[in-house]
Amino acid sequence: MRKFILLLIIILICSFTFAELNPLIKYSTEKVDSHACIPTSGNCAYINSILIEDTYLGDSLGIKILGLSKDPLYPGTNAHVETAHNFGEGVVNEHNNYSEYGIYLTLEGESKCRFTKGASCGVGNCILGISDETNAHLSKCDTFGNNEIKLCCEFEAFFVNYPVGVTTDGCEVNYFEANNVFVDENVNIEYSCSSAVDVNIMIFDSKGNPLLPSPHQTNCDLIKQVYDEFVFTEVQKIAIVTIQTENCVKEKIFTVKSKVRSAIPDNNLFLVLFIVIIVSIILVKKKD
Repeated sequence: MRKFILLLIIILICSFTFAELNPLIKYSTEKVDSHACIPTSGNCAYINSILIEDTYLGDSLGIKILGLSKDPLYPGTNAHVETAHNFGEGVVNEHNNYSEYGIYLTLEGESKCRFTKGASCGVGNCILGISDETNAHLSKCDTFGNNEIKLCCEFEAFFVNYPVGVTTDGCEVNYFEANNVFVDENVNIEYSCSSAVDVNIMIFDSKGNPLLPSPHQTNCDLIKQVYDEFVFTEVQKIAIVTIQTENCVKEKIFTVKSKVRSAIPDNNLFLVLFIVIIVSIILVKKKD
């Protein structure tokens, strides 16, 4: 029993983390004829992205919310979309014409989202807009007029229409990660390169405004190095961290959270674990 309690405590401690933002879906333009593609598809070359916390990004075992049509020449891209899930509210119909390709949320992500028709979400924020229930176009919100179907989600952080940086072939940066993206703590940006090269490191807020007065210029080689000279404040909700060489740029996008808040990825889960720990302690004391 003591080992079980220790395991639960370790789980809670390990929950002190932050979330990286990654693409839910990509789209071609901000016009009514915009097509979509699956971010993980090798054929997906659209740079406009809907970015959400990766903890909400699902796979084929998750909840399919959108179906994507199949282009015979470029599967996974140049696609129309359809609503494949109604979130239990019946605002839209579920369609299964596009069964091979889809966009998925985790169960937790699904619980925070819904489809809405009309001018505004009411609850949550608009993540993306589509023109119809099936054979539809997809773009940023408010592209398709009064009959637009909106995906509305209660996410703490997301990016709409953010052009993710494209890395060219032969990029020297072979490792790039940002750790400890917490309020009032120094960020740890780790990086290494396949060959000796000069790099610039920059940090931006959610609007692309630089948070460093000038790029941090340094050398990069095979030995992993760390930049830890910047402290986030409550003002920053999203951090964009970039590393750039003469040939390429790589970037990571994160939510900036307080440790207390980040330690509780889901309030219900935390409550359950807390109750289990208390009950376990009581049982152990009784046995003693």
